[in-house]
Amino acid sequence: MPSSQTIATYLPYLHRYARALAGDQTSGDAYVVATLEALLEEPASLDDRLAPRVALFQLFTKIWN
Repeated sequence: MPSSQTIATYLPYLHRYARALAGDQTSGDAYVVATLEALLEEPASLDDRLAPRVALFQLFTKIWN
């Protein structure tokens, strides 16, 4: 699993993406929080075969859908 420092690097991009999908800041941020909570509960939910950024966005997409 990537380090929290690595994940933190991509959070601004994930926030922007989530806000664009959700249509507003509050909803987008809620999805990002849900993604991070899922990651804390199950660290193996990130696919370690993928680049950390891709794995994070993939996890977000699972939450979003």
